[in-house]
Amino acid sequence: VMELKAQLYQQASKSILKSNLTHEEIASKIGTSRARITRIANLGENSLSIELLVKIIVALEHKVFLKVA
Repeated sequence: VMELKAQLYQQASKSILKSNLTHEEIASKIGTSRARITRIANLGENSLSIELLVKIIVALEHKVFLKVA
């Protein structure tokens, strides 16, 4: 589960950084704060749920790539 969460965290961060939306717009879209989106983009957020990470990825990319070993 930790490896899955780490993969999702990396993908969410990349999605935020590649997005044409502002951090404020992304936060509003998924129901969290702009500061939290900024921390996730910078890989600086410690307390994250898989649900939030998936919400970010789906909101920005409309798909989630998972590699489960």
